[in-house]
Amino acid sequence: MRRIFKGTMIGMILYGLYVFVFGVLVFALPGPFTESELTFDTERMRTVSEEGVQAVLLGDNSEAFMIRIALIANAEHSIRMSSLYAHEGESRDVLFGALYEAAERGVQVELVFNSLRGYANFSARDFRVLNHHENITIRNFEPFHPFRPTTLQNGIHDKLLIVDEREAIIGGRNIDDRYFMGDQIFWNEVYDWEVFLQGENASSIKDMVNYFDEMFALDASKDIGTSSDPDRIDTLKTLNESFVENHDPHSTFETFSENMIPVDNVTFVHSPLTHGKKSPVILKTLSTLAENYDEWFIQTPAFGFTREMVDIIPKTENRSVTLLTNTPASSPNPWGTAGYLNYRGSLSEQATLHEHQTDTDLHGKAMRFGETITVIGSYNVNPRSTFYNSESLVVIYDPSFAALFDDALEPLLQDSLMVTPEGALVGDAEPTDMPLHRRVFLPVLRLFAYPLRFMQ
Repeated sequence: MRRIFKGTMIGMILYGLYVFVFGVLVFALPGPFTESELTFDTERMRTVSEEGVQAVLLGDNSEAFMIRIALIANAEHSIRMSSLYAHEGESRDVLFGALYEAAERGVQVELVFNSLRGYANFSARDFRVLNHHENITIRNFEPFHPFRPTTLQNGIHDKLLIVDEREAIIGGRNIDDRYFMGDQIFWNEVYDWEVFLQGENASSIKDMVNYFDEMFALDASKDIGTSSDPDRIDTLKTLNESFVENHDPHSTFETFSENMIPVDNVTFVHSPLTHGKKSPVILKTLSTLAENYDEWFIQTPAFGFTREMVDIIPKTENRSVTLLTNTPASSPNPWGTAGYLNYRGSLSEQATLHEHQTDTDLHGKAMRFGETITVIGSYNVNPRSTFYNSESLVVIYDPSFAALFDDALEPLLQDSLMVTPEGALVGDAEPTDMPLHRRVFLPVLRLFAYPLRFMQ
């Protein structure tokens, strides 16, 4: 019996080392596992297109949700949606009810979620109940394989909603009440950026469709199975009907449709759908684009870098660079915050660094180059988004849209403080107090975050 126990323990230790080496440490090696021929023409991004694409910025959380529900209600033949996860709650249940009613009208619904967070952790039964309808297919991307530990790191981080191949929402919002319904019991509200696009012949939306279809068809996208529960379906449909009756999302949709502006050019950019450590296509594309401009604005929840990333990013000398991120005092991502703190000093020396001071979590990922380029999507400026996750964004070339983005951005900057190279906070906003447990915990976590910075 003792021999069996000892052998079992040795086997578990060896397997744990195997997973750690090939699921974690191997990602610290320089260079991608698989080179990619995927490239994007940054010169073409800065030309005027004749496609007639219209766009509007979705900054308000409740309005962003109502646009989704109205889009789904108006769908005629297809809905494609990807997200990191769909957390149980009112927004997910209303959305699922809307999707089921669309399927009952004959609309083909395809959904794909990240495996570790998107499906496994949050009421898996509701996913299978929804998947029971013949017009709905839900897939679980890259579930963990015990003999392929690299699957621990790869996942989809894209947030896409594409309806009838002519309307789309892209940005950073996951399906979670924090992104749509305000503060929750244990979590604060999350503020994010999205873009709502319309265009019958928009190449950017067609490219989104092709990218989604490729992701959906991969062997890594696994069907989740089905489960019949008519009572649960009735509940989801009732929740959706009640929401529509009480909030009138169709009125919000009409208002936003009227406020959409024609934009000169929209380009869809995405990472390669390869396994393991990916080629940093998005970072290279954005860096090439940024080299054409002397003024940069970059927002991300928590900045993180590796030497490979630093070698790609253009130098900031003789450029006006403004950065916006969360305050370490209240950021909900302690691992990302610890990593960011290791670069905080150097960032404040090379750029004007702002930290948002309210309790609201800034989850938006956005950039502006010059007065014409606006970038919005799921891509974080960190190693995980650069090398491991599937990510996507749109590059919008249009001075009017860039001006609208600046107007929406201004309140966030007003609620922020500038970080000096000495670490002092300067500005008129009220600084957020850092709780004692963070003051103790973050310095310790920083010790681990630096050697494992490639995991941020």
